[in-house]
Amino acid sequence: MGYIIYGYKIDRDAWSKFYHIDMRHADLLVGTAERDNINLYFGEDNLIYEFPGIDLCTESPIVKTKKFTLLGKKIRRVALDYEGAANPVVTIIAFNRRFPDGVLTHNVTISEANRWYGIPLGYKCEYIQFMVTGFEICKHIRYTIT
Repeated sequence: MGYIIYGYKIDRDAWSKFYHIDMRHADLLVGTAERDNINLYFGEDNLIYEFPGIDLCTESPIVKTKKFTLLGKKIRRVALDYEGAANPVVTIIAFNRRFPDGVLTHNVTISEANRWYGIPLGYKCEYIQFMVTGFEICKHIRYTIT
């Protein structure tokens, strides 16, 4: 069993958490093209690995975004661009100190990529966060606020 690894993306101002990666040391190679920007890590077995690799993992991935400020606006709909045969679930996490526990969640089962799915009644909230499960490749999440 590996360590928990944290990676910071400067362009998104967000941290990512990776599990079960046996790593001693990591470094980023920055090139002029996106394909040249790779992470190398030195494994517990003294071999050098590239991340991301070309192989899909056997574990189910989970994407959790940072909190986005909405300043009292409502989220109305969400769309997910993904690949995979499964029906992913987007969990919308709405934060508002007026909610009974400060947080409300709503699950949206996605059956078609890039299709808009409405959110019943919308949530008037201070912050919004998304968690996506049940996909092979997650490309991006879109949402509409009013």
